[in-house]
Amino acid sequence: MVVIHDAKLLKAARVALGLKQDDLATLAGVSKDTVQKLEADASSVRRPLYVKVVAALELQGIEWLPATGDRGEGFRLVPHVRV
Repeated sequence: MVVIHDAKLLKAARVALGLKQDDLATLAGVSKDTVQKLEADASSVRRPLYVKVVAALELQGIEWLPATGDRGEGFRLVPHVRV
């Protein structure tokens, strides 16, 4: 099950990896326009495209962290996973 993450969180994950929008688009097999739309409003893109982008971030070493009682959702970098 893929959880819809906040658009700002998706952008922060991309930036943490040192990727440009073009880079992420290439890794995910989507257009740069799709990445731009996701980072503006994650719900503005069709789910299959969203899933591709999230999967590409995960393959580069992003691990999503769920929200807890006192903290919102987030992510961490798992460097050894990055290809």
